[in-house]
Parts: sequence; C-alpha cells; structure tokens
Amino acid sequence: MSTWIASMGWQGALNILAIIALVVGIPCSFFIKFTPELAGAKPFGHKEQEEDEAGVQQASTKAVLHSAAFWIVTLLMCVLQFPSVANQMFPTYAAAVGFKATVGGFMVTAAMIFDIFLNPLFGSSADKFGAEKASLGWMTVGLVSLILLVVATNAKAAGLAIFAAGLNDIIYVFLGTGITALAQATFGPRAFAKGFSMVGTVSFVVGAFAMPVNNMIAEKFGGFNAVFIFFGILMVVSMILVMIGSKEHFEEK
Repeated sequence: MSTWIASMGWQGALNILAIIALVVGIPCSFFIKFTPELAGAKPFGHKEQEEDEAGVQQASTKAVLHSAAFWIVTLLMCVLQFPSVANQMFPTYAAAVGFKATVGGFMVTAAMIFDIFLNPLFGSSADKFGAEKASLGWMTVGLVSLILLVVATNAKAAGLAIFAAGLNDIIYVFLGTGITALAQATFGPRAFAKGFSMVGTVSFVVGAFAMPVNNMIAEKFGGFNAVFIFFGILMVVSMILVMIGSKEHFEEK
C-alpha cells in the first residue's frame, strides 16, 4: 500500500484496494456460509431464560449493574480503548517522525505478525497463571513497548520502532483475548454473558473518540512521545484496576 500510494497517489491506491476487496469479497459472500447452528449455538435473542444451556442460574441485570465487578471491567475496557488504537496511528507516527512511508507500513505489518503469536500466548498464560496475573504480566510488556517507542522516536531508529510496534500489539490483544478472559474471571459464570455485553456497549462508545483524542494530544504537545507517555499512564491505571478487580469478583460478592 505504501508503495502504491507513493507511485500513484491515494486515489489510485484505494481504487486498487477496492477492486481487490470486491474480487475477494463477493465470492466469499456467495459461497461461504456460516450460521449459529453450525457453531452449536442459537441466534442471539433466540429465547429468554433464566438459566443458560449448562443450567447455570443467571444473575439479574440489576445485580450486574450494581456490582463493583461491572464498573471495574467497564472502566478498564474504556481506558484501554485509547492505547489499543496505536496500530492505526503508526503510519501517521512514521511520517511525523520523519521515517519513510514504508516504515509506517512495516510497523503495522510487525503488529499483525506479532498478533498471530501473542493471542495464543496470552490465552495459555491465562490458563496457567490465571487471568489477573497474566494480565499484569502482559501489561508490563505493553509498558516496555511504549518505552521502546519513545527511545526509537528520539534516536530516529526505524528498526527499533518496527520491533516496538510489534511488541505493542499486546495492548490490542488484551482488548480482545485478554479482556474476555479477565471478564470471565471477574464476573463468573452467572454474570459473564450479561455483564460483558453491557461492558462492550459502554466502552466502544468511548472508543469511538479514542483516535481524535490521541491525535489532539500529539498536536497539542508537538509529537507522539506525549501520546506514548499518555498510553503509559493509562497502562498503569489499567494494572491498578486489574488488581482491584481481583478482589471484587461478582461471585464472591
């Protein structure tokens, strides 16, 4: 994409991308079929019942909303919306620092490659050590990646920036695999379904404003180091929330 943009401009590159999406997407939409039944599930809203398929008595919506577990997980997911969009900012970051456009592209590529391995690694560590301990460990890795990005920015080190971008993908992983595992531990089987769905409803509204806020910080403070420091503060806040949440499990309260 970076090469196409450099040679033919944004419009030409996006036209090619649109054609590729059309050629790949239409056959998939016609010939690839997937339904909830194929996954052994029922469509969302299929039936209202107080017990799930395993016969577990489900908590009421009121009980979930009045629990500390719900608000801790909600706040955690809202806070993580801001650093989790770093992948989308890397091309802009590379241009602002003075790297070649291909460096910004390779930063995104590195993040996607790391994503392949970090997702199962997070899952296996959560299985072995528990969701809370695994979250704290991987959040520390996220903090390290932010420090490396600051160093790469100051040293104008493109290679280090690309590696740090790959490592930084753990924050994005946490907003998917990580937060799900953590929410299961915090809510428990009775409140997870209702609690986690409501958490997503609130947090993704906040997430819609993450990019504008991050870009505003970069503009106001004259660079992306301020953004990475902001992300680092949010990661520390997230770690504190995880520690508080470990003592506020829904089932135990």
